[in-house]
Amino acid sequence: MPPTKPGPAVSPFAADPHMERQIRVGARQVKRLERAGAFVEIERRANVNAAEAWHRVVRQPSVQCHGIARFARLLLKGEDRARAAMATVAEGFVVADEKELVSAVVRRLPLPGSAEVVIAARVLQLAGIIMCVGNSVPLGRCPVLIDIVAVEGRALLTSLIREGTDEWTGLATLA
Repeated sequence: MPPTKPGPAVSPFAADPHMERQIRVGARQVKRLERAGAFVEIERRANVNAAEAWHRVVRQPSVQCHGIARFARLLLKGEDRARAAMATVAEGFVVADEKELVSAVVRRLPLPGSAEVVIAARVLQLAGIIMCVGNSVPLGRCPVLIDIVAVEGRALLTSLIREGTDEWTGLATLA
């Protein structure tokens, strides 16, 4: 069955007027950046870094990017979970007085490949937003946009679009 355009829906943040407003403002910011040519530059970057796969995903007749939003968030949370697991293991090697220090140090250790995982998650988020725009999904209902604003804030959303127009290695530093 072919995908259909979503009908009127209640926002998941209807009970939270502040978050609802943040999402609306974030959607307007993304629209302004799109009109300024940011998406054209992101597409150009995609042609350099992930041409075929990128175009297959953002051009698919999918209505929204629910799966992309969930998977990108899972990637971004994975690093924190890995550090927490390492801290738990490390705490088993020390006495009670040392646990706090060991835990604090281990939780700040850089993980091999973590920058690449963050870049991958951010690229997926860019793809999800562009997919929603391409399928005429109102940005205020774009699952990736909602996820970014709800979890990381509106400022990160704007930074993501702007960094997406530059070298993608800068996406690893967004927080």
